[in-house]
Amino acid sequence: MQQVSERWTPSSIAVIVLMSVLAAAMAIGAGYGSTNAVGALMFLSVAIWFVLSWRFGVGALLVISCVDGFIKLVHASTATYILKDVTLALVLIGMVAALAVRPELRPRGTWKGLWVWGCFFGFLALQAVSPSTSLHQGLAGFRAHALFSLLFVVGVVYFDAPGRLTKMANLIIGAITFAALIGIVQYAMGDAWLTIAGGIAVASRHYVTYSPLAALLPGQSGLVYRAYGTLVDPEALGLACALGVLYASAALARARGLAGLWLSGAITIMMLGLVLAGARSAMLGAAVGMVALLVFAFMHPSMRRIAWLTVAICALALPLGIKVSNGALQDRLSSDATSYAAATRDRSANLVLQAVVHKPLGIGLGATGAGGKFRTDADPNRVGVDDLYLAYLYETGPLGLGFLIALQLGILTLTYRAMRAAKSIETRATYAGMAAAQVGLLTAGFMTQGAFDYAPVAQAFWLMSGAIALPARVEGQA
Repeated sequence: MQQVSERWTPSSIAVIVLMSVLAAAMAIGAGYGSTNAVGALMFLSVAIWFVLSWRFGVGALLVISCVDGFIKLVHASTATYILKDVTLALVLIGMVAALAVRPELRPRGTWKGLWVWGCFFGFLALQAVSPSTSLHQGLAGFRAHALFSLLFVVGVVYFDAPGRLTKMANLIIGAITFAALIGIVQYAMGDAWLTIAGGIAVASRHYVTYSPLAALLPGQSGLVYRAYGTLVDPEALGLACALGVLYASAALARARGLAGLWLSGAITIMMLGLVLAGARSAMLGAAVGMVALLVFAFMHPSMRRIAWLTVAICALALPLGIKVSNGALQDRLSSDATSYAAATRDRSANLVLQAVVHKPLGIGLGATGAGGKFRTDADPNRVGVDDLYLAYLYETGPLGLGFLIALQLGILTLTYRAMRAAKSIETRATYAGMAAAQVGLLTAGFMTQGAFDYAPVAQAFWLMSGAIALPARVEGQA
């Protein structure tokens, strides 16, 4: 593939000027008559950057997705809840503008997986305005399940140069490692962490577990705050760490010297974050995903060193995590809370199956709630199932669940084929990590609704999946 030209034409400059003027108008409109002028100016500067270089916005979106929970809890502002949405919109605007004025950037060839993705996205878009649920709930459900799947299309355009796939994988590993590191700091600070902001105090006291061993330590009451780092809750941190560990483990096949040492440290930090988050679904997903990665590694001689390095690192990091957690991990896996969660899922499953019989097209997007909330008098259509597949079945019926499964199996198949066909160890190892992470997330989906919805897992998954639509471009063969 020829190197993409970065020269700007008069038409492209005109588009940039026009979009900058529109961004300025939006910023002034948002800040006029309020004390948020600084925020408006920041929005303007970011918007201009995204128009000038929309690829910068892709990385920025992933970084924001790794710290958005901390921002929300510290500021407790409604505006922070749409930060990722605005960032995605700017990325899409910048990408479309670049493609409009620079034909050489447009992907060539037949996109693999586009039709199944289009059916999934289109079906959920129709479900968002279904009369069976409120428009507010429908749009909220669409945002959670499908909005960031637009990054699949962004990924097709983004990964147009050799090395870009592995660089993005490294960014994802680094960003998740940071979130996990803050989770470790949070766990070590204990009550001192609660003094940072009121929102953090409320969230931390909501996510607690009981550790009999901690109760024996000086100054400990037995209640242990589950780590969530810079993400929105412990489940999000656990899923992110599971994905990050699998990405980093696969990257060991292409790492040499200091890079291998850095990845080993990142794996250790993310495994500690996974343990301290206490997310059982993420632990299960990480375990099954690791088995899948080892299978992929032994299938190709160039990746077999992954198996031995990963086993060695996990053998050291897991006991360390158990030791550091002061019994919290054992409590999460064997306490009465586990039995309660199992009973909760059984009850939810019965409710879902009964609902499907009466409404085979589903209750509607946004009808499920997180945290085991079954039904309330105020909103009788909400049910928390903590199961990805039952949630889709309840909201969208068998047809929606079928679209989800077809899409996931399609992406997994394409990723596996791309891994087998890759010419370089760098891209082969990255594809192996992507496939193993997807296997892990699909497994975690039996115990959580957010396997493909929580930040930053959703953003990373959909963006990286775009690379398999035209895999030859990644290695410069197109």
